[in-house]
Amino acid sequence: MDSKLLRNFVEIVESGNMTAASHKLFIAQPVLSNQLRALEQELGVRLLERTSRSQKLTDAGQLFYQRAKDILALENLAVKEARDCELGERGTLRLGMTPSTAITLFDGILTRFCRMWPQIRYQLYEMNSVKLLQLLETGAIDVAVVRTPCHFSAGMEPRFISGEQLVAAYRPDRFSFGEHKRIPLSELTEKPLMMIQRYEDLVTAACGKAGLVPNIKCINIQIAVTLKLAQAGLGVAIVPLSTLAVSDDPLEYRVIDEPTFAISRAIVTMRGKTPSAVCSHFLELCREAFPTEPSDLSGQTLRR
Repeated sequence: MDSKLLRNFVEIVESGNMTAASHKLFIAQPVLSNQLRALEQELGVRLLERTSRSQKLTDAGQLFYQRAKDILALENLAVKEARDCELGERGTLRLGMTPSTAITLFDGILTRFCRMWPQIRYQLYEMNSVKLLQLLETGAIDVAVVRTPCHFSAGMEPRFISGEQLVAAYRPDRFSFGEHKRIPLSELTEKPLMMIQRYEDLVTAACGKAGLVPNIKCINIQIAVTLKLAQAGLGVAIVPLSTLAVSDDPLEYRVIDEPTFAISRAIVTMRGKTPSAVCSHFLELCREAFPTEPSDLSGQTLRR
């Protein structure tokens, strides 16, 4: 059924008579009368009882009038949602983040984005950097926020953003490091250390180069678990500084004075792939939050 006929019928009802409706619709009255007649013939029911001075909906006409309004409202909504999606006001952001980035809601950027675009839906993936880059290559996600060191293929386009130093987080009633906020690597060797799996090689290599043997007490895959263990006083957590901001139980920390413990982050998309409007909005917000790239990446970003 032609939605134009539905719109004109609704206007006839709401205008109160055929003459007023024809003026509002800029349609000659005979043409509008013919449209109403054609609509009634298509339905096989009479919709309006008309006299020279008045019109009245039949019972069938009253029901059809309500349903016509519902159909037209849905049509208007469908058009608006399609346009909103094209403009990036609706749709889905498929975003991958490392767990340590996810627990900070990517430094609050995701929170801001949610408030700016309340109609957008999210598919969030929390995985390590290697798995996130695999999802990005297969097209399962639109953008990945990863931490170095990791490998980027030639088809990927990483944009490096502010990084941070790994810190030693601990309960001061269980462990002590003195008054200095920066500590040498050697101060860690006597402490039971806890860290996620991807930091194990980093810590082991740095200690080996310095002739030290780290006391790695626990390896796991979630920084949140590492922090819980440190909060329980079971050891010293090796974590990025930003993750302490969302810790339930505040921990003391010391910055580890080891150059290889400086971690950069990257927002990664695929080269040659036009991002959706939703993804473009997110990337623009990231550019505003991180307008410049770090000058020293410490050789931690590699391409195959």
